[in-house]
Amino acid sequence: MIDSWGYVSNPSGGFLGACRHFADFPRGQMFLQFEERKLCFKIYGRGGEQRSSIRNKSHETLLETSGGRFPIDKPSRFGVGEYMTIAVADDKDVWVHRAD
Repeated sequence: MIDSWGYVSNPSGGFLGACRHFADFPRGQMFLQFEERKLCFKIYGRGGEQRSSIRNKSHETLLETSGGRFPIDKPSRFGVGEYMTIAVADDKDVWVHRAD
């Protein structure tokens, strides 16, 4: 079930997105967001100046716990805002196709 769905405005023009699996952690919240052709692992980081540290640690922890079982990559750039993408998966790696 999708928790939220709609247009997400951003400086590069925005996109249609869907969010799922919100989970709290001590300094914020982690969630999945489908952004048209990719799945993004995102965090909402509270902590002001410590956001970069929270983002970097969250990225490292996600890669360690995935153990290479799921093909995720570092985003093209790390953001510094309250909402930050910590990893991405291309749509070809996300969708499972059924053989007929």
